[in-house]
Amino acid sequence: MKRLLSIILIILMITPCISAYAEEEKEMRGVWFSYEDYAKQLGSLTENEYREKADEICKNIASSGFNTIIFHVRAFSDAFYNSSYFTYSKYVCGEAGVAPGYDPLAIMCDIAHENSLELHAWINPYRIGAPSNVTESSVAYAWKMQYGDERVCEVDGKWYYNPASEEVRQYIVEGVREIVQNYPVDGIHFDDYFYPTTDENFDKDSYEASGTSLTLNEWRIENVNLLIKKTYDSIKEINPNVVFGISPNADIEKNYSDYYADVRRWGSEGGYVDYLTPQIYFGYKNSTMPFDRVLEKWESLCTVPDLYIGLAIYKAGKEDKWAGEGKGEWIENSNLCARQIEDIRKSGKAKGFMLFTYSSIYSEDTTENAKAELTAIEALTKPSVNKTPSIIQKGSVLEAFINMLKALFNIFK
Repeated sequence: MKRLLSIILIILMITPCISAYAEEEKEMRGVWFSYEDYAKQLGSLTENEYREKADEICKNIASSGFNTIIFHVRAFSDAFYNSSYFTYSKYVCGEAGVAPGYDPLAIMCDIAHENSLELHAWINPYRIGAPSNVTESSVAYAWKMQYGDERVCEVDGKWYYNPASEEVRQYIVEGVREIVQNYPVDGIHFDDYFYPTTDENFDKDSYEASGTSLTLNEWRIENVNLLIKKTYDSIKEINPNVVFGISPNADIEKNYSDYYADVRRWGSEGGYVDYLTPQIYFGYKNSTMPFDRVLEKWESLCTVPDLYIGLAIYKAGKEDKWAGEGKGEWIENSNLCARQIEDIRKSGKAKGFMLFTYSSIYSEDTTENAKAELTAIEALTKPSVNKTPSIIQKGSVLEAFINMLKALFNIFK
């Protein structure tokens, strides 16, 4: 009887250890795959060629110990998949509106999952791009011709959806719903492209017509909040297991002054996002935005959703032009991202990271510094390394779990 009670007690003790250890294993280790990566790696391929290359891409990511691909599916009001709302991107076949004869996103979802990767579908919600790349059959073109700035505004010769328009918000959300309903994506991902300008003339007519008592800044922030909230609710309505995340600019104040992105609300209230991934694309010697100081600010800001950190492996081996005294840091060092991952793990407040971008580390023109950066990162991420005895730290969850197993074994000796 005493032995039975002992076994029950040990099982009860082991269960939370197993659960906690499983939570530790859920670290986000992502790689962004941008529309530029698509053009270099996947553009203008036959279906068989696409499948082979997609498998190579996913195997590269997985073999380095990463577990998520953030895959661009809409960069300029276009589609990298079969869509009822958006015409095919020019980056798929070299010409806007031309379909490849297969569904790139469906194939990439299947291959990513076959390689044990999650796939987050990456969308730029407002950006349309140069008018010359907008097909006459697109909604953006029709709206610009019929409604002008009410739905599609222009900045420096490029078109953007007007965030103040309810029709625009609904259109963007319907595009998200289409993806979540039709593809087995694990997440939807927006990045930092919100309002493209601070110029009050951008949406002057919409602001005046709104009759709002809010200031222009407050009104623009609320317009973006409406889209984010509606996107989140729509995703959860279809599939609560699909996560919604945003990767904002690393400068917290700039999000408000330049992009009208309410990162404090998104990071402190439920119902907006499941995660934030600030793009902390700085070294430790950056004169105004040193990595460690910016990381601390985001750790304080993001208290409700998960926090992941965007890392700038694309800077490896290159001069960091705006870093002041630290402009040579990415040339002089080849382990900055690895050090940053260690700092992220050390505090435990952030639950992972994403690297920008795929072609920076897996292409013919990858710099020697970037190759060295990847090697240093792999020492922290590769599965074979993660499972070595070196991670069994004193007082860790894994140590407790192993001790429980030892105790159980001793009972049956």
